[in-house]
Amino acid sequence: KKKKIGDFNTGSVQFDGGLGIAGNVTVGSGLSVTGTSYFVGEVTFAGGAAGNNINLGSTNEDDIVFVGDVNSNIIPDDDDTYDLGSSSQQWKDLYVNGLADLDFVNVSAAATFAGITTVTGDTLFTKQLSVSGVSTFVGLSTFNNGLIVHSGIST
Repeated sequence: KKKKIGDFNTGSVQFDGGLGIAGNVTVGSGLSVTGTSYFVGEVTFAGGAAGNNINLGSTNEDDIVFVGDVNSNIIPDDDDTYDLGSSSQQWKDLYVNGLADLDFVNVSAAATFAGITTVTGDTLFTKQLSVSGVSTFVGLSTFNNGLIVHSGIST
């Protein structure tokens, strides 16, 4: 004979101690966990139906901390829609090993180009490189479609 625990109509069961389950657990509705949760093994969060969100944190005061390495691409949902950082919350340094394909580059502080720098017009800049702040070019620099210097050149 099966033993019943709790009230079948309300689904209420209270355990004053721990609970150990050796098999799978299926929850057919919402699940609310208070306190620290610890998972061992692979964890998958699926949004379910199209348009459902997976939220990490509930306010902008929550911190999302990655302890492990990100081992996949991070791709936005829509092209040309989302920013990485903002004017008031900027990322500190950017390290890229490979191609940086940028539509527009705005350097708002001093820029230093060390080594061989090749600017080929439409590839990295639109037609010309315009230098209006303090920029230092160390080594050989090639400008195929022009260089505009607003303050002067010192060699």
